[in-house]
Amino acid sequence: MVLHRARTIVRAVGLLVLAGVLAAACSSTVSHSKTAKGSAPSSSNRPTTSVATPSSPTSSSSPTSSSPSSSAPATVTSCSASALSGSLAGTEGGAGVLETTIALRNTGTVTCTLDGYPGLLLLGPGGAQLTTDAHDGGSLAFESVAPSSVSLAPGGAAFFNIGYSEVPSGGESTCPAATGLQVTPPGATSHLVVTVHIAPCGGGQLHESAVFGPGSAGAQTAVPSGASS
Repeated sequence: MVLHRARTIVRAVGLLVLAGVLAAACSSTVSHSKTAKGSAPSSSNRPTTSVATPSSPTSSSSPTSSSPSSSAPATVTSCSASALSGSLAGTEGGAGVLETTIALRNTGTVTCTLDGYPGLLLLGPGGAQLTTDAHDGGSLAFESVAPSSVSLAPGGAAFFNIGYSEVPSGGESTCPAATGLQVTPPGATSHLVVTVHIAPCGGGQLHESAVFGPGSAGAQTAVPSGASS
């Protein structure tokens, strides 16, 4: 009887243990299944989608617009005495009044201008200064040429006239003979000397025209008439 109970107890314990093992196994299976269904796939297992971002076009520098360079016109300066040579173009006259025309030539390498009346001084032998009374303009046509700008290219010439009397006056017995004429170009401070042979009376009185160019109205009054370059 006792032995029969012991066996019954052992069987019961064994069944309980077996039931516990089965319950644990079942619980583990359900838990694993839920986890597998509810968990999100690992990021390492997800396919990677690569989206290509269009690159911005390389901005090329816009072409530089260069405006044509405008060169400023060259400045033409007044003729200096060092860029000129002077000579006697001619002398003529009557009734005691003489006209002499002086030519001024550009011996430089650039164009220059003359505009106005030259400064004048009579010179005697050896360059001695003589009494000179110079006046701009006069009553005679060849003396009254109006000022205008004359452009002298290298080698070009301009002219001016001088009027004077050869009749002694104011107690003069003779009129001093000049062998040179010192000429200061209009606007210049230096001078050149032109060889002449004139004897202005009246204390060396001279009436001069403004400088004029060849072919101008003033050139028709020159000696010789229509003085050319």
